[in-house]
Amino acid sequence: VEIAEEEFRRTIEVNLFGAFHAARHAIPHMAASGGGSIIFTASELALVGSRRNAAYTASKAALIGMARSMALDHAPDGIRVNVLCPGPIETPMLRRSIDRHANSADYEQMILDETPLHRIGSAEEIARVALFLASDDSSYMTGSTVVADGGATAQ
Repeated sequence: VEIAEEEFRRTIEVNLFGAFHAARHAIPHMAASGGGSIIFTASELALVGSRRNAAYTASKAALIGMARSMALDHAPDGIRVNVLCPGPIETPMLRRSIDRHANSADYEQMILDETPLHRIGSAEEIARVALFLASDDSSYMTGSTVVADGGATAQ
């Protein structure tokens, strides 16, 4: 694994413990008000892995496991816990990742080639999925992992 231990720990701290602390503080208030919906954002990479990305992938995979356990623990309180796993989405983070490569055009083309819909998703598309998960339209969903990745994990 080509990553410093401190960087690995920092990634886990931000991506996993950050979500844990937010949920831990929100759940008592949600339970007292009759329930609600927690939506964690993971990544398609949590489901398939990624080269030279072990810390990020591990943190997002652990987030899925944590969400499933929280869903079971807090369903009696009317709290639903689900995970949204976006694929490549046009964000500053993705743009930085592309720009770091020596041949960024080739790297972006590789992303497109690995996505069956052959495009990068938009933040608005992911927001609409999150709105569905937060709404009563998904009232029978808890412990679910919803993937919005242009078909990348279907391959």
